Amino acid sequence: MDDSSQAGASPGPDNDANRRRSGRVSKKPALLVDQLGVSAPKRKRVPSAAEANADVDGDVDMDQEVEEEEDDSPSEPDDSQDEDVKPARKKARKAAGAGTKRKTNGNGVHHLAIRPAKPRAKPRVKKAARFSSAADAGGLYAEVFGNGKVLDDVSAIWIGEYKENAEPAVADLLTFTLRAAGCEHEIDVSVVADPDSFSDRIADIQNKYQAENLTEYPIVSRAKGTAAFRQTLTGFISSLVLTIHKGHILFEDTTLIEVFISWVSTLSSTGNRALRHTATVIALETVSALAEVARELVTNTAKIQLQIEGEKKKKRANKAVISEGETAKRKNDIQVTYLNERLTDLVDAVFVHRYRDVDPHIRLDCIHALSVWIVTYPDMFFEGTFLRYLGWLLSDLKPDIRHEVLKGLISLYTDKDKHAGLESFTEKFRSRMTEMATRDSDGPVRAAAIELLDLLRDAKFLEPDDIDAVGQLIFDSEPKVRKAVVNFFIANVEDGHELKLEELGGAEAMEEIFGEEQQDEDDYDTPRPEWLKIKALVEQLESYDAQLQIDAPPAIQVPKTDHYMLVAQMESRFSMAAEAICDRIPELQWELLAGYLLYDHSTVTQNGANGVDAMSQFKEAVRLSSEEEVLLLEVLNAAVRVSFAQTTAGLADKSKKTSKAQRVVEQDNLETSARHLITTIPQLLNKFGATPVAASAILRLEHVLDPSKQDFANYGTLLEDIKKQFQAHATSRVLEEASLALLNARSAGEADEMAQEKLGALTEDAIDKLNGLAKANPLNMRGSLDDAHIEVLEGVVTRLEMLTRIEDFGDALETAPAESRKKQSAPAPIDSLLAVLSRGIPTANADEETAAQENTIVKRAARTLVFYFMWKVNALQRLIKASGTVPTATVKAIAMRKQKFVQSVANVIAAKGTTEEVKVALAGALIDLYAAFASLLHVNDATRARNEGAESSSTPAYLELAAEVPLATQTVLLQLLSGTERAYAKRLGKTLENPEDADDDATDAEPEDDEVIPDAEDDEARLKATLVAEQTLCEFAGKLVLGIWAGVVDGRKEGASGKVKRRLKRNKMKLGTNFRAVIDMMEKGAPGAAPKKKAAPKPQKEIEGAKKSAAIIVESGSESEEEEEQDQEEKEAEAGDLEQQEPEEREEAEEPAIDDEPESILGD
Repeated sequence: MDDSSQAGASPGPDNDANRRRSGRVSKKPALLVDQLGVSAPKRKRVPSAAEANADVDGDVDMDQEVEEEEDDSPSEPDDSQDEDVKPARKKARKAAGAGTKRKTNGNGVHHLAIRPAKPRAKPRVKKAARFSSAADAGGLYAEVFGNGKVLDDVSAIWIGEYKENAEPAVADLLTFTLRAAGCEHEIDVSVVADPDSFSDRIADIQNKYQAENLTEYPIVSRAKGTAAFRQTLTGFISSLVLTIHKGHILFEDTTLIEVFISWVSTLSSTGNRALRHTATVIALETVSALAEVARELVTNTAKIQLQIEGEKKKKRANKAVISEGETAKRKNDIQVTYLNERLTDLVDAVFVHRYRDVDPHIRLDCIHALSVWIVTYPDMFFEGTFLRYLGWLLSDLKPDIRHEVLKGLISLYTDKDKHAGLESFTEKFRSRMTEMATRDSDGPVRAAAIELLDLLRDAKFLEPDDIDAVGQLIFDSEPKVRKAVVNFFIANVEDGHELKLEELGGAEAMEEIFGEEQQDEDDYDTPRPEWLKIKALVEQLESYDAQLQIDAPPAIQVPKTDHYMLVAQMESRFSMAAEAICDRIPELQWELLAGYLLYDHSTVTQNGANGVDAMSQFKEAVRLSSEEEVLLLEVLNAAVRVSFAQTTAGLADKSKKTSKAQRVVEQDNLETSARHLITTIPQLLNKFGATPVAASAILRLEHVLDPSKQDFANYGTLLEDIKKQFQAHATSRVLEEASLALLNARSAGEADEMAQEKLGALTEDAIDKLNGLAKANPLNMRGSLDDAHIEVLEGVVTRLEMLTRIEDFGDALETAPAESRKKQSAPAPIDSLLAVLSRGIPTANADEETAAQENTIVKRAARTLVFYFMWKVNALQRLIKASGTVPTATVKAIAMRKQKFVQSVANVIAAKGTTEEVKVALAGALIDLYAAFASLLHVNDATRARNEGAESSSTPAYLELAAEVPLATQTVLLQLLSGTERAYAKRLGKTLENPEDADDDATDAEPEDDEVIPDAEDDEARLKATLVAEQTLCEFAGKLVLGIWAGVVDGRKEGASGKVKRRLKRNKMKLGTNFRAVIDMMEKGAPGAAPKKKAAPKPQKEIEGAKKSAAIIVESGSESEEEEEQDQEEKEAEAGDLEQQEPEEREEAEEPAIDDEPESILGD
């Protein structure tokens, strides 16, 4: 039947011709909206006739080219045929299959067809690249790849064969190009005689080659032994072209090069990727070799011209020499003109199309070759016509290609003689290069862009705004980027320093202030000229930070995830920036920075800031503000770390050739620096310790010290100052840094004793304050304390949490205070902490700030108690290993307090109005508690004793502590999991379906109050809330996984056939990659666990029962599983459509090395 008669007919349900392979009938679905505004489709570049022929060229539209750039793009011979090839392109698209883009009805409404389930398609096995056997292939291919001959010798042999019989030799050369692509077809002599038949012949070869369905080819293969293939191929092509020139064939027998150019040009336009890519590589290398020949001729022509001019200047010019020179020059000019024409032919036929090829490998080869051509033959290629290709590909989707362009531009800008010719190019693409340096999504690309802009800055091509934009990258999170931008930043610091110097009167004024004599290097307490540059550095950092706060929101910080590891605070952006520049600015010596900070700048104000003497003006110029002092403390931290790390690394480097005397000097310098630092830290704490931010930065300086190598008198003084800071501050950042310093002190013998003494005194002080609060007020009820006492309680609990991380203070916590006749006696501190847990139950009429403070107290008390029980488990393990038993009284005391903890946590979680944050934190602490006690099962074969004692009733009493989480509590935990899932899903704009299984439904009880997202919530607050919701979900899911691994959740007694594990997996595919990673880790099993043995075959009845259970699980699955099935069906449909495409298109869809999916260039 005629196709036109069916075009307008509606497909009938029984019409097999309109039925899809899946069995579905193509039927227009009913629309909720009949018509919407129809928007005109976006116009895209229409390919040439050659491209329209089954996507022969494989070009990809360069969407990044701006309109003005398209106007002056190089003329392409096939662009004039755009309108004529539209029908052909539509036909090619129809043959290409569906693809992955959703179809619309033309008015912007998407239609989703309901697809029935169908069998999963079998993945096609990719065939490896095929290499033609050199021995079997024979001919030129065997000479190049099989006999191990020098490539110049092979070229000379082929030239000899060509001179004897041209057509067979050329046929062998053309066959060689096919063999290099993995194609075993041969070229007849008759084809060589008729270049017009190349297109037809190549089309036949392509059809036969594609039928073999190879997905790899030699020049991209990663198989063993293939690394040298490409190098040998390009080396031979270059050698052959140069040998043809040296053999006087290039210009005397032009047919050879013209036939070869025609062949590779046609071959580079095929739809088969292997043939197209190989031909492109050969063509690009041919251009490189011809460009080298042309450069040689141009150089010789210039020399001849100089000889002619020199001869003409002589009094008696030799006319014969002049005539001979002019003849040689004319000959060279003719040859250069001929080469330029051939180069133009190759560039227009190959490069102009392939630089935008759909295959990123081909685009990469093209842009690399262009960079080589510009350097090799600038007379032709160092023009705006070719430079603009580099500019256009700065916006390529692939980072490897953008990086290659930048490397090419770096080589150009490095040559100062080319700066004049690059001025117009720079003006046009400078903004894009700056954008890549500041916003590109790929780190190495950004680093290369910064390196390029550094050259532009040296050439005076950058505007001040560009320099500032790049200089701000000193705060970048990528170390490589920070390192690359150092030159920019230092240049700005130098500018600021020179400006300050001029304000003070210049270098002569500085000589007047400090004199011409060198200052004492160890005198850091008096003003020094280096302070002026340090001041300029601090101002520059502060200025960039302020600008970043305006241009972009500050980094969003979420709560810590690991509450049990005592780790230092994250380094500030100032510290990381300073670490990158310490080695490049000599003034950043930590002793110099410390002396600058310790100098009393208040004397300047007292003596008058308007003093006429130069020294007063200098002191006023270097006076630091309070913000600058905190910033400089961060710089000091970086300088100390770098200095100590370099000295320590130098001493540890055995490969470094240094004498024993030099090593002794380096060791002495390290010890001297340490002694100086020990005395400097207390001075800094005395001056800046009242500010928590400054105090935490100063306390961090202690971490670089080795306590075992310090003077214990000075180190004891330092520990006393650290103890005072611990008592003076209640903020976690100061307490954590002080705790780390005390923990560091415990790593050495005598220092350990001093640290234990300080820790004991701090614990006693915290317990006294807790006992004082417990005597005067009930601690088990929220609202029983005023604001001042709440502050005290929060500080006490926070300090106890930090202290119990370092040392076991169980005895002190269990000791009740001495009874007093006048005052009511307080319970034991551990019982007071257990009572504090009950403050998690909210009360009415509490303001938001106080409620948040109470919640923090409860969470910290819970963590302190978990640490207490962990130390108890540790003590029990040592006791069991030593004696094999534990006193019953000890077990009962621990069991009683454990039960109080569990009951208090359960009451808080069950209380109405308890925030989700507190519930999740306490539930996590509860799982940690059970998991800690479960470790008792693995001490001295406790598990075996427990199993044997089940019959003899002689189970050790301590094993009762290693109980599983009760089933009812596990149900509550799963309800909390559902709440955290819903909270995060709501932030993502997703809906989680309710389960159909009754058991699972019991674990998904609706929360009391769903989170209400404010309509006016700004982007930063929304993003932070989303991150916190994801963190809460992943952290709590991780706690459940830990419980499963420990056997206390889904255990043997209280488990419910893997109910928790099954529930965790339900929404695995719907709640982000981080949550999916947690579940994947759960499925891998506990770290260090023995691999599971392969289960024995089950009886047929059990298999049938398992199938029924699986069916129930599948039916009650979440929307994510349905989406997985739908996505799988779409992939299978695409795979089926791909089967009808050309094999080359299937190869493009399966390209493994470089992903062709669009990606964000700017990372935004």
